[in-house]
Amino acid sequence: MGNLSSAVAREPGTQPVTAVPSSAMPAKRMNRDEFFTKLAPLGEDGLAKVLWNLYWRAPAPVRDRIEAELDPAERDRRRREAAAPRTRN
Repeated sequence: MGNLSSAVAREPGTQPVTAVPSSAMPAKRMNRDEFFTKLAPLGEDGLAKVLWNLYWRAPAPVRDRIEAELDPAERDRRRREAAAPRTRN
């Protein structure tokens, strides 16, 4: 079939379909420096609001990770677990 990026499948007699960028992945992500530059003016209250919005809207695995970071005992347990050698069954 060749290069799929240049080939567009279509029905005979119809106009070619133009590709629409997917919103599933952002076109450009901020790097670490850009991210911290954007956060700098927010202050503690602004950061708390951003974190709350992320926590409230995120899927369960992300909420679990946020909860673990907010609970020092859980955070330490996860770090120990990650550092421990894994055994195979």
